[in-house]
Amino acid sequence: MLKRIETALMTMERPSQFFVSLAMQERAPLAALYDLIGVEQNHKYHPEGDAFVHTMMVVDEAAAVRDQAERPFAFMLAALTHDLGKKPSTKFNEEKGTWQAIGHERTGRGIVRRMLNTLGADEETVDYCVNMCAMHMRVHTCFYGKAGTKATNRLFRESVCPQDLVLLSLCDSRGKGTPTEDTIPEETYITDRLKKYMASCAAREDGGETHADI
Repeated sequence: MLKRIETALMTMERPSQFFVSLAMQERAPLAALYDLIGVEQNHKYHPEGDAFVHTMMVVDEAAAVRDQAERPFAFMLAALTHDLGKKPSTKFNEEKGTWQAIGHERTGRGIVRRMLNTLGADEETVDYCVNMCAMHMRVHTCFYGKAGTKATNRLFRESVCPQDLVLLSLCDSRGKGTPTEDTIPEETYITDRLKKYMASCAAREDGGETHADI
């Protein structure tokens, strides 16, 4: 099963077609993915529909940039699994009148690990995807909270692969049917911060001084 998933994720222009058309009797190892069908989202941020629709859009966006990833297959698996925590975390906020999935990035870690272990993914790939799941919302939080360089540098240090985390966050923002007004500013913000972080890392390796953490 994992090999078929790899083929779809790594060769198809729209891997979502594979997962949408997968026969019902073959879905068991991916039960956590299909549990996202019907899971409501905040329509302000997710006009595209439920969490499964969003995930499929993110996977297709990821396919367009997978060649830029440090670890392409693991990156594609991360796109597939990044929101698995939305099923148990989604609740309706009566006061705000909208659906919320607060903490889904934390809830999803164990779900991601169990599903990928069931599929037979290697430990390094599983750890990568768990880390990506845990970290992806912090990119958005940094942007909306106008976090400084210290915060984004901390984010990148905790990431198993900062370059791929940024790619995933871009795909997450784009996977909404139509871009929101914040999509381009967020992309500019996080890619600029990544460049500064990588430059500071290079400076440290060269023994130079950097003010990137100011």
